[in-house]
Amino acid sequence: MSDGRGPLDGIRVLELSRYIAAPVAGKALGEMGADVIKIEDPGRGDPMRAWQSGDRGHSPQFAAYNR
Repeated sequence: MSDGRGPLDGIRVLELSRYIAAPVAGKALGEMGADVIKIEDPGRGDPMRAWQSGDRGHSPQFAAYNR
């Protein structure tokens, strides 16, 4: 969630990753102003969504590491 004034304002990042390490990096880039677009497997999504499903249909881990 960027206000558009970070050092990476105007940069678009395509995140083609799964699980934890890369989504954390994508989240950090987004916090610095980048426009991060997460691409997931069609029909399956990020496998981390299914870990111990939470209130909103995805896992608390997914919510913590992705935006």
